[in-house]
Amino acid sequence: MNHHSRSSLALLLATAFMASAAAPGLAEDCTQIEADSQASLADVYNCHFDNDPHMVALAAQAAPAKEKAKEATKNANVPTTAPAAFAGRIHAGYEDFLNLLGFAVNTVEESKDGRALVVRFNPVRHGPHLLGGTLTASEPQLAKSLTDAIPAAQRAAVVEELKKRLEDTDDLTLSGSYSFQTPSCKLASAQRCWGRDPRTYDDDLGALLTDTPEDPQIFLRLGEALKPLVANGDAFQTTVGSLPAERKQDVLALIRQAAQHDAEATAAAKARYLASGIGNLATLMDNQPQLSLTGSYRDAGELVAPTEQAIALELHFGQTNLNSLYRACHGNSPCVAGRLRQFADDAGTLATDKFVLTASYTRRGAFDVKGLDLPAGVTADFHGLHVASGRELKVRLQWGRQITSNLGGRINAPLAGLEAKSDDASPLKARWDLTLDGLRTTKDGVRTANRWVANWTLTFPLSKQVSFPLTVSYANKPEFLTDQRHDLGAHLGISYKFPWEK
Repeated sequence: MNHHSRSSLALLLATAFMASAAAPGLAEDCTQIEADSQASLADVYNCHFDNDPHMVALAAQAAPAKEKAKEATKNANVPTTAPAAFAGRIHAGYEDFLNLLGFAVNTVEESKDGRALVVRFNPVRHGPHLLGGTLTASEPQLAKSLTDAIPAAQRAAVVEELKKRLEDTDDLTLSGSYSFQTPSCKLASAQRCWGRDPRTYDDDLGALLTDTPEDPQIFLRLGEALKPLVANGDAFQTTVGSLPAERKQDVLALIRQAAQHDAEATAAAKARYLASGIGNLATLMDNQPQLSLTGSYRDAGELVAPTEQAIALELHFGQTNLNSLYRACHGNSPCVAGRLRQFADDAGTLATDKFVLTASYTRRGAFDVKGLDLPAGVTADFHGLHVASGRELKVRLQWGRQITSNLGGRINAPLAGLEAKSDDASPLKARWDLTLDGLRTTKDGVRTANRWVANWTLTFPLSKQVSFPLTVSYANKPEFLTDQRHDLGAHLGISYKFPWEK
């Protein structure tokens, strides 16, 4: 019998139980299992473990989340119409082609509505450079500018004729993505680590997750009791009926004690983990800097849409992340553990402010239909149809930060009836936020839109529920400001959060 392996699975057993256990108070009577000669010792152990008061209490804590997830699943939208046959049709048409490229294809997925087929190529998920690619075949639709150009009297007949000329491959989009990550991030290193792959931080963070309680005497006695009864294999697979009559009650008593010990250890381990702040590792990892680049090319038929190329860049990171934690601790593991415990004690110390920069550039070709051969009796003139080529640039920047000095605490605490503090322990901290939105478009080389708006907001907390924001706005044109008449304006206001809001 291997107690270490069973104890290490205690939390997993608890999780499985919480996902399937009945309501608290409906504990199963384990005496029936103990009386079953075909039941294994594992069955007896699991019954007592699952029905221990500690595990029942953990299940009660998880019950609301479980019911919420169950309700969300029950209320999920269910399609009321059969999906389009397009995806299945194109899948069958390209089955041989996809088989030839099976070495490069990861998955082939049909959309729920059957109007698209997505081929995902084998991604590169290891090393510093991560790559991914997809080919999307969408069900082709006639361009709206084309159908709008048809006179209403002939529209139905012409549209019906033109739809017959569409091919399943008339709307294909090929896209690729690239991102950079640090292959291995060391706590003692001063390097700036990139990426959110947990494997990057395994070496250092693994030690923080280790919890190996000492073996109690109960497991030693249980092992000694089972040793002469099991020739080989797992002792917990021994059936109750195979136990000698004179040893049966002693072994079952030891099994009950072992289950009780593991249940108590599981509940205690959960309490230690919550107090350790390890739950904040996910947030710290999510705040790590991430850089990604995505490019796409759309090839559409002459009746569907013009060709289109696009490229997008995204950079984001959180103010408090593993980099800042490592930097502050100078590679000291006990310091990292202490900071995590501090985050658990005071949730406000883990800043969730993020810097986000997204920029995209799209280029669309011109769309022209000079003339089409239509059957007798169907007429339409497309010589005047022209959709100009276009360029579009979008930029969005968001950045916010809590002011480290207690500006908000010193100024506003008296207003809130609190004691003013000059150190960093004050619960009232001011913060500033910056946003920038830009849009520039052109058609056939002529600029059609040029919109740039920036907002800088300084927020003073008056209390935990009331704050006082000061906003300064800038726009390249006055009409883009909502309530100012000049390019530069200021806005004063009071923000109030209702008591029932989270």
